[in-house]
Amino acid sequence: MMTEFGGVKVTEQQAEGWGYGKDAKNYEEMVKRIDELVTMLEGEPEICGYCYTQLTDVEQEVNGLMTYDRQVKVAPEQLAEIFGRKRY
Repeated sequence: MMTEFGGVKVTEQQAEGWGYGKDAKNYEEMVKRIDELVTMLEGEPEICGYCYTQLTDVEQEVNGLMTYDRQVKVAPEQLAEIFGRKRY
């Protein structure tokens, strides 16, 4: 079980803080990177599930799927398409 992965910071957001890896330039790139990460996990037979990190931005981490004040960064349907795929 991959219990924590993801956390893509987006430069376009212009928020102070950090995320994992290189910042995505914009939200479109963020979605693409999330899709690539999930696809990679789906290809690993030893992994039976995952927990994306993180749902919302918090204090110093601006790598959530929503902002600190719970505003969506991208359409939830885009994320549902990625996270809702039949995997196992």
